[in-house]
Parts: sequence; structure tokens; C-alpha cells
Amino acid sequence: MCTVTFAVANKSIIITSNRDENIDRAATTIPTIQLYNTHQIIHPTDNKAKGTWIGVNNNNTVAVLLNGALYKHTKATYYAMSRGLIIPTILQTNNAEKAITKLYLNNIEPFTLLLLEANYLYLYRWNGEALSKELLAINEYHIISSATLYNEQYSQQKREAFNNFKNKNNLTNDTILAFHKSQYYENWLPIEAAKNHIKTISTSQIIIQHNISTFNYFDFISNQHTVSKFTSKAVAVC
Repeated sequence: MCTVTFAVANKSIIITSNRDENIDRAATTIPTIQLYNTHQIIHPTDNKAKGTWIGVNNNNTVAVLLNGALYKHTKATYYAMSRGLIIPTILQTNNAEKAITKLYLNNIEPFTLLLLEANYLYLYRWNGEALSKELLAINEYHIISSATLYNEQYSQQKREAFNNFKNKNNLTNDTILAFHKSQYYENWLPIEAAKNHIKTISTSQIIIQHNISTFNYFDFISNQHTVSKFTSKAVAVC
């Protein structure tokens, strides 16, 4: 829920996400294909809150959630619903972009949501009071970091690092994974990581090529790599 990149390369859409989390948090269930109403969704599950931070459905719709909006917020003692339930909620519809605008977000912790749907790329931010929407260029590269873990200075450094990396390397799913390995939280902020027991505990990568969705999941706690895939109803245009 912490650093996500978006790229179009080799006629594929590649969305990659590092999850930085307290290592004492409950274990995560690896991504599996689950049926919600009439939609199949691949997503990992956080066993504590029963939600997820990334998923793809059988319409090639992808959603990635990051903690916080633009700035680090003060955490409340109680929230009405876990942010992790947002992704399964919107991905089980035929129009996730419309579904998120209909969600009742009062008393939901601030978040940032990257949403790919029907070859449009949206960036939503909920700051606890208002939901904003930005349309991102789908033919450009993007990197977004969690506002709760990375301040604007660090986020800018990450943007510069990604820009330098893509200028020096041929971007593929493998080279993007290599970039994400250079972005582990404990390497960027070792003092804070040691103090708060936070590490990059997994990397998720969703690759959409034509109508095939492939979900690669790298769990660094159990040292496992799993792959899930299915044939989607929609065909991605790259």
C-alpha cells in the first residue's frame, strides 16, 4: 500500500506495487481467484482487516490502494470500514469508476486509489472530507507513493529515481521488478523502519496483455512467488 508504478511496455500494461507494512501485522493470504457476484477478482487478502490493497477483475479493471491522501494524517481511534474493502467492492461492478463515487466514505481513513478501467487511468484521493479525481495519461509512466510513509521530499526522490531508471533501461516486467527491489522501505528509511517494525513485505505485479491478466505475487516473509492468471472479458489496448 505504499509505492506503485504504472507502465506500458512490450504491448502490455504493467502495474507494480510494493507493500510496506508492520511485520508484526497478521499474515496475508496469497492472491487467489475469487468470485464476487458475477465477477472474478484476483487479489491477496490481509488476514487482519480481511481487505486488500491491489486487485484485478475479469474486465481488466485494476485497482491499487495506498494509505493517505496528499499529506500524512492523524489516525483516528475508530473508522467505520477498512479501506481494504474498497477494492473488492468496486471491482465486483461493471463500472468501478462510477462505483467509487457512490461509496459513502465518511469516517473512512484517507487513501489514494489508482484505477485502470476501460483503458482510462484515474487517480482518486480521499482526504477524509472530499474525494478528488485526476485523469492520468495512460501512455505515460507514473509512480505514486503513500503519503503516510513518504513525505513530499521522498516522493519526489522516488519520481526522479523512476525517471532516471526508465531513461537508462528497457522497461519490462522484470526490469520494473528490479526497480521496485531498489525501493524497499527499509532501504529508504532505515531508522523509521527499525523504530516502527516496518518493511516492504511483498511486491505485487499485474500484467495485462490483450485479454490475459497475470498476477505475480512475491511474499518476502514466506519467500514465496505465486502466479495467478485468467482470461478476461475485455481486451486491453496498449
